[in-house]
Amino acid sequence: MKPFRLLNYINKNLTARVFVYLMAAILLVAGSMSYYHLWSRQRELRTEMIREGKLLVEVVAQSARLGIFAEDPEQIKTTVQSAFRVAGVLEVCVYNTDMKLLAMEFNPRTPARRSHCIVGKGMDSEILGKVAASQTTRYFEDPVSEVIEFWCPVRAIGGTFTDESMFFEESGPVPRGGGRIIGFIGVCVDQRPLQKRLRGTIFRSILLFAGALVLGAVVTFFIVREVTRPLNRLVGNIKGYGIEVDTADQLGALAGTFDSLVSQLGGAFATINELRQGLEQKVAELEQEVAIRKQAEQDLLESEETARVLLNVPINASALLDVHGTILDANQAMAERLDLEMETLAGNNIWDLVSVDDTLLRFRGRIEEAVAAGRNLRFEGEHGECYFDYAVYPIVDAHNRPTKMAILARDITRRVEAEKKRQELEVKSLTQAKLASLGQISTGIAHEINQPLSFIRVIYESTLRDFDLGRVDMEELRDDFREALRQVSRISALTGQLRTFGR
Repeated sequence: MKPFRLLNYINKNLTARVFVYLMAAILLVAGSMSYYHLWSRQRELRTEMIREGKLLVEVVAQSARLGIFAEDPEQIKTTVQSAFRVAGVLEVCVYNTDMKLLAMEFNPRTPARRSHCIVGKGMDSEILGKVAASQTTRYFEDPVSEVIEFWCPVRAIGGTFTDESMFFEESGPVPRGGGRIIGFIGVCVDQRPLQKRLRGTIFRSILLFAGALVLGAVVTFFIVREVTRPLNRLVGNIKGYGIEVDTADQLGALAGTFDSLVSQLGGAFATINELRQGLEQKVAELEQEVAIRKQAEQDLLESEETARVLLNVPINASALLDVHGTILDANQAMAERLDLEMETLAGNNIWDLVSVDDTLLRFRGRIEEAVAAGRNLRFEGEHGECYFDYAVYPIVDAHNRPTKMAILARDITRRVEAEKKRQELEVKSLTQAKLASLGQISTGIAHEINQPLSFIRVIYESTLRDFDLGRVDMEELRDDFREALRQVSRISALTGQLRTFGR
């Protein structure tokens, strides 16, 4: 029975009803905000984890590029060890373009050294095919093992600006992400740290929600009590005069008290109506005077807007037209631009004055569309041997309707010619840099080959001299020939490196 007694009390007490309604609203708003906060925080944590995973696998791919190209497992292993410095990294797998596993390294801090990557799932061809097709870094989730795999294609040429890339690429340095794919690198990241952080966020949000709910209840109670106190005091005063009031509807009981006030206001409204009829005549006279003043103000605003546009924009040539293209005013520079005299411009339509191949006529459709929409338009065009920067500004009235337009043309011939010269200088500078790089590479190769050849020459000249003198020491001769063979191997290794570099 207690719940029914509580509901009956709430129904009869205005303060209790208002408190319950406000608390229900606070509960709904706070719950919605808490849910949205948890949802957005989960997305932020997940987005941050995916971004860091992609960045990590791209850095590892950049570092291990040389080892993958040479298919050297030891070099690959040394390079990918740096990935385990990041918390949550479980495993790193490296493949070549033939889907051959080159290396698979586990985090030494992880007790269970079992494969989480596609090696243990038998999905090598499927996932690596998707990565090769997209040409970008991708990630794959496994809800069972709570692991995210990040896979990145490894390219033969990176995005850095080096002397070698300048020499071997005709069009300049390769942009980021360019080059032939020579392999794939995958990094497995554990999602459990993310879930742990999410659980901590949920716990803090629940505590914050409970605290806000308790604080809201206390503040709402005092506010409702203060707001409804005058109403309760008014109802008590009515009861003091012997009037019965239904406490289930306190506001309805007060409505009857104000009925008498409404009847008294009826007489006041009759007096107001008489005064209103006298004022209507005055208002009609004032409206006519206001209309005349508004028209004068509108004409003044249009003149000020026209002057502001023409005076505040830096130009060489300018013309003021109506929305149909009729010239209202223009300066001497615009007359020279159209090859006409100043006296013949006003009153003519600009579209009839320009030639067929003129830039203004070619942009006529866009100009009329921009003016009709009330927005500015900017474009460039060539006129004879000169280049112009055109700007179209619509002029609107008090109702935001376009009534005129200003066409402004600025000569930018010097800027265009300077830009062309700058581009030519950049091409020459790039060619000189390529030639300088070629000279440095050639000098280094000649130095590395000349040293072993000089040593071999000295050995053979010494041996021939010993033969001529008849004092050949076979043990010393054997040691000299071994050293000569070592120098030959050094030259062979250098030529092998040059062939690899050439590929």
